[in-house]
Amino acid sequence: MPMHSSGEELGLLLSKWKNDSAKVAVISLLVENDDWDHLRASCVVIGNISALDMEKQTFGIADHANGFFLNYSGCVVLYHGEAEEELRILNLIERDDIEDLIYVRSPSQGFAICHLKAGSGKL
Repeated sequence: MPMHSSGEELGLLLSKWKNDSAKVAVISLLVENDDWDHLRASCVVIGNISALDMEKQTFGIADHANGFFLNYSGCVVLYHGEAEEELRILNLIERDDIEDLIYVRSPSQGFAICHLKAGSGKL
């Protein structure tokens, strides 16, 4: 599987995780004026994939009162080593409870999508 790929490939992976009822965490990163050296805010949501539209390239996760929605069309999608390197530059902590790591980036927002190992429920 290529390290850098399209939204279609991301949709297939999200579909697999949805079918497996995998626990997923999304870390949302917000910056101002495309300045990735100055992170404005971050937010973490953990749950199962509750909605997926591969045609529109959108998905959502939910767990009790928490929810998250992402339209990943037109975004850069990085996998594995490339995703880890990009997130290391942003000073996000590496975790042992992450099975797979994907980084989705638009000009002003970044999203780390983490498939958590079985039995893990928090970051």
